[in-house]
Amino acid sequence: MSLIVDTCKISGTRWSEMGKVEVEIAHAAGVESRRSIQSVNVHLVGLYLVLERGVPGDFARRIIGVVAQKLSHQRRWLAPPLSLGRLTVCDVLLARTGREHVQRVEAWANCVWACWAPHRDEVIYLAETALRTK
Repeated sequence: MSLIVDTCKISGTRWSEMGKVEVEIAHAAGVESRRSIQSVNVHLVGLYLVLERGVPGDFARRIIGVVAQKLSHQRRWLAPPLSLGRLTVCDVLLARTGREHVQRVEAWANCVWACWAPHRDEVIYLAETALRTK
């Protein structure tokens, strides 16, 4: 995983360590529990902020911190999609250059985010609430 993180940081794109982590967590959603509810909610907020709002990773990290710390009463179980898409971290690892790596991370992130589309409105609500709360 450190290779993925380092390449994203070196590339100078919006894909920081946070971007990779958000995708991985959303891709590996577990069973319903307090911990998985928090994890999936905050990491989907991170994907939304980076992919749709175009915010930098550092700012998105602060906002998901608000979701994690101050909005526990508003988070709920989001049933994972039946499919998490055709791309996985294995596709990212096949990249041969830093640029290709970043492109693959972004494609993976978009693929995972699209799979969670049924929960988009709930994720946006959490994100917007966190932005007002911070």
